[in-house]
Amino acid sequence: MSGKRIFMTGASGYIGSRVTTLALAQGHTVHGLVRSDASASKLKSLGATPIHGNVSTDHAVLTREAAAADVVIHLADTLTNDFNQPYEKVLETEYKVLDAFFAALKGTEKPLITTSGSLVAAEEPDNKETDETTPYRENVHIQRHLGEKYALEQGEKHGVRVCVIRLPGFVYGLGASGMGMFANVFSGAGEAVYVADNAEGELANVYVDDAARMYLLAIEKGRAGQAYNCTNATYVAHRDWVEAMGKTLGVPVRGVSAEEAREKAGFLSLFLVVKNRATSTKARRELGWETEGVGLIEDLTSGSYAELAKTLKSKK
Repeated sequence: MSGKRIFMTGASGYIGSRVTTLALAQGHTVHGLVRSDASASKLKSLGATPIHGNVSTDHAVLTREAAAADVVIHLADTLTNDFNQPYEKVLETEYKVLDAFFAALKGTEKPLITTSGSLVAAEEPDNKETDETTPYRENVHIQRHLGEKYALEQGEKHGVRVCVIRLPGFVYGLGASGMGMFANVFSGAGEAVYVADNAEGELANVYVDDAARMYLLAIEKGRAGQAYNCTNATYVAHRDWVEAMGKTLGVPVRGVSAEEAREKAGFLSLFLVVKNRATSTKARRELGWETEGVGLIEDLTSGSYAELAKTLKSKK
């Protein structure tokens, strides 16, 4: 794949900065949307070009930059950390962002790589794996599947090669992301908790650099109108990763009710009550993607989260 001009939302974020770094190493150029001077400085330090704008409101900027790009990667989260807003507002924002891209890309067959989650798939009975053909979850508050569905349907309508990367509930590594948030919460609470009724429930995960590589592989090999699970082949039960984190933090571990988990961990407790054994067989077959990063338990006990634990302990 020769060098491409990539326009990316979320380019300075947790996953986006890794996509940016790997893309630049492969000879691509990256133009990344940023809202702050700090994010602009971060992108410049990586070797990318910052484009100032707000993903939720500056739709003309999105259209202009998408038109100038060979590839668009949409990684920004339009939830924007406001977990109290109606999800209909989140979807409305997401649709407008996608429409801004389609206005520039229609009829070009240029790739638009966008983001969803493996949790859009309903749980299979008997703890079986889910894949991209599994029906969507029903009667859920966070209707992320509607954003995915809109992207794929509008891509077909406008002649745009849309691929959706379904990230798992846990993208981990570098001592950050959801696992980093859990570490801060458990450290502050003086104990690590899991939901006793879901102790053996498994949630798909992936190392951050492995996730970043899938976005770049999708540019070259992703098929139009397809979603790809971006998940490790190894599933980890909730009790196992919580016990590993508790050991690293040096705090006791306890099984609690879902209600107590909400009191302890707030919105993060949602990840303690779900199950998702999403297989990435399709991505491995079609994209040639393989996981290479450290496993979740190892990263928790002796990797980046062990380093984070040292920092948290020093603050007590």
